[in-house]
Amino acid sequence: MRPARRCAPQRARRRPDHALSTQDRAITTLAAPPFRFAALHFFALRSGFFYLRAESGSGWTDFAGNAAFLTELLQAAETLGLRVGIYTSASEWSRIINSMEFSAYPLWYAHYSRPLDFTFDDYYQSPFGGWASPVMKQLTGNETCNGITYDRNWAPSIAAASRPTPASLPSKPSSPAGRRSPGDVRACAVSIANDAVGLGANPHNPTSRASYLALIAPGETPAMQEAMGKMSGCGLVVAGIWRDTGVTSSHLDAPYVVASAISRLVTIAWSANAWVRYEDKLAPSPGDMVLLDADGPHTHVYTVITIERTSTGYALTSVDGGQVDRQGCETILLKSRTWASNHDTVKAQGVNWGSTKTISGWIDVTRLPLK
Repeated sequence: MRPARRCAPQRARRRPDHALSTQDRAITTLAAPPFRFAALHFFALRSGFFYLRAESGSGWTDFAGNAAFLTELLQAAETLGLRVGIYTSASEWSRIINSMEFSAYPLWYAHYSRPLDFTFDDYYQSPFGGWASPVMKQLTGNETCNGITYDRNWAPSIAAASRPTPASLPSKPSSPAGRRSPGDVRACAVSIANDAVGLGANPHNPTSRASYLALIAPGETPAMQEAMGKMSGCGLVVAGIWRDTGVTSSHLDAPYVVASAISRLVTIAWSANAWVRYEDKLAPSPGDMVLLDADGPHTHVYTVITIERTSTGYALTSVDGGQVDRQGCETILLKSRTWASNHDTVKAQGVNWGSTKTISGWIDVTRLPLK
């Protein structure tokens, strides 16, 4: 069963060695000889998500040997049902691994600068390792406050919870009595969407697969869950994020009507007056669902995580279902995008990449029927 979703974004915490769980200890035994593990530490991010830290230390050998060791450790973690990513920096990665074979795993990278840069722009200017986009950034190391030493980190899910609505947007009416505030709804949707990053239908990672199916197909028969796991999942993922955010509609309930993944979302939006047609002077906010190419052959939807005004339009990060991993299985990824006029383009490794789609509009998550 998928762990309960939490609506409050949480910062990652470094876990002391004595707090390692039984599963953690099982993996550390695979990291022999011990000196190699000195440069690979576990970090926890939310429930059951761990990052392997690849940094300089004694015991590293050649690139091929280091890559093989990292592969062994990642596979061991996945065998134990853990969701794993990689923590490193551009300089450390180039010295230790120098490979593009690990880009399917989420990246938490370190880049220190003053003033603090709460964006991934530095990564897009100097990408490494084949990652299209990071999921988290370490801004500083070994800061001290009230006798406590800590590292400062930033991720879109943390920033989005308090990010103001872009200035170009009209102000939203206050919520009716008894409803959650728009800010709470947006923070909840963003947190749930970010928690879903990395989940997928790959049978080689049964824990991730179980969580993915629980997100997109709750209450469905096993046969339907199996079938939905093979479907393009962009609309199914948005529906799951809405359910966990507290959106209530019979259109989201089982049984699922095949080929209605996106149309049912639009139906809910129309009935709630939550649909916003694209206009130059408007923009979505974190937590909203964007619809691309509504009348084209490659319709796509995603959830906005962050959005910022630029000189040419907007820069966004998004959580997208309907993606595939290296084995061709459905997965959920964090992406960066640019908006120029009514065109949406995925951004990767510092350049615009992939086909450009037309922005049809978006759904204001705060106007949907909520518990």
